[in-house]
Amino acid sequence: MLKKNSLYSNVLNFKNFKHNSLNFRLLEMLVLQNFINGEFVPSSSTGTVPIYEPATGAVYGSLPDSNKQDVDKAVDAAVAAFKM
Repeated sequence: MLKKNSLYSNVLNFKNFKHNSLNFRLLEMLVLQNFINGEFVPSSSTGTVPIYEPATGAVYGSLPDSNKQDVDKAVDAAVAAFKM
């Protein structure tokens, strides 16, 4: 059973949630994707780049290690959006 003042109960109660490194350990690892043409899409690359918590140096997520194919998709989508 959880203690009433436990950190976990604070995470569940978002009104009391405070952004700090202790709370990140209780959340799932943040995994981001590329945002291209109005939607989140996975990278063509399988590589990732870690996201660090500056205060502690702990890894709390990852970014796609985007490659030329990803950049080309984003540029093509941007060009098409301006051609309306």
